[in-house]
Amino acid sequence: MPSRPSWPPPGIVQRAWLELADGRCLVDAVEVSTSVSTNQVFRVTLDDGTTLVTKVSSYGRFRDFYDDHESIRGWTEALSHGPYASFLARAVCKDDKVYVYNEGRHWVVFYVDVVVKDRLPRILSGSQIVDLAEALARFHVQSWEVREQVPGTAKSIESDLADLAHRLSNERWVFEFPLSVVEADFLRGQIDVLSSNLERLEYHQTLKIPVLIDWNTGNFSVIFQSGHFRFFSRWDYDWFRLGSPLLDFYFASRVVSSMGDRSEFSYAPNTLLDPRFCLFLRTYSRVRPLAPEELLLLPELYRFFVLNYVVKDGEHFFRPRICRRLRKKVVKLHLPALDAMDLRMLRRCVS
Repeated sequence: MPSRPSWPPPGIVQRAWLELADGRCLVDAVEVSTSVSTNQVFRVTLDDGTTLVTKVSSYGRFRDFYDDHESIRGWTEALSHGPYASFLARAVCKDDKVYVYNEGRHWVVFYVDVVVKDRLPRILSGSQIVDLAEALARFHVQSWEVREQVPGTAKSIESDLADLAHRLSNERWVFEFPLSVVEADFLRGQIDVLSSNLERLEYHQTLKIPVLIDWNTGNFSVIFQSGHFRFFSRWDYDWFRLGSPLLDFYFASRVVSSMGDRSEFSYAPNTLLDPRFCLFLRTYSRVRPLAPEELLLLPELYRFFVLNYVVKDGEHFFRPRICRRLRKKVVKLHLPALDAMDLRMLRRCVS
């Protein structure tokens, strides 16, 4: 992440810190926001030398933002006695609850600064694909074991799809998107297809665990030992939710693809058919077994990802120019391409 001097930090950060009443003072701040995101992120220094990371966000509803962070707090505490005790960055608490400062349409949260170790290369070797598959599978296994200790949230695929359908009925939102009448009808049809397919595949009866969805390699670090690696630290939670472990697989397919992780964001579905992703699935299934039929969910969870995080909420995650480009690609290219793809072959990777 680029670093830019930013002292003093924005007033909302200062007011949030004062309300926390920690007793220490902010003495320095450096902006470390990414170039694509609408979030503002700062690394702040306190008068005792401690550093924290603070995020200013306006995504979604405050209640959902708060509930997500409370769920993550329960998740980190549940993992605190195992191999992932220090993997997830912890939010700063007040009165034994995550402290989130709410000011109008913006909210602020502080995180304990994490140690960053090694980063994965842009294009992984075959052995590194194996390591990533094993690491993610083991993390999912641990998250499954502690799932009952993670507080629930009101957010669900159904509620997100209902929200998108409501927006598509709003002529002003459709105009500002901008969508043609044909494109708006196409997206309504995609909502119907997704809802129908999830019902047919009995998604709502599948196991639900905490998932992070965005495994862009800029969001986590690893530690290499004897030529292999394991997860070390993770600090971005923008797309956290409770759902199927397979929600993490689209980003895994991007990271392991022959093109590798990219700084020029595009959310095309073709990485799901990359042979290197088949190696990932085969390896993952050796640690956390996958039934071949489970993989029929992958195209639908990809469909949900682009409909929700790019189409519905893209303006909260991406700067305006990038958001317009990504949304147009989803409507004109990615979703039509998905419907033309035959992803049933993925079942052979684990059969």
